Amino acid sequence: MPLVDKYHVWFYGRSASAKGVPAKVALYEGSSLVGHIHFHDTGMTIPTDSQTTSGEITMHLPIAMLPYVVDILRNEKPITYDFAGGKAVLGTAAPEPVGEGE
Repeated sequence: MPLVDKYHVWFYGRSASAKGVPAKVALYEGSSLVGHIHFHDTGMTIPTDSQTTSGEITMHLPIAMLPYVVDILRNEKPITYDFAGGKAVLGTAAPEPVGEGE
């Protein structure tokens, strides 16, 4: 299970090539790309998550989730990214104390 320690965020303008994906996040462990999170416009059908044979994971979420994902990437560590039960999973790798107030 990769530990995410770097990320990139992209915002796309409206065009035929954007295909309803106005934002995307790339996740890295060191210099290795471990996957992407694609954020889809409201009302769009959201594809199922996937994992390539080389292990790269793609998660699909509604655009409303973007601020929550960026918040966890900016403020928490360690972060894991995994593919289990046919779904991509991004989350903290260890329990967090209640009321920590980071």
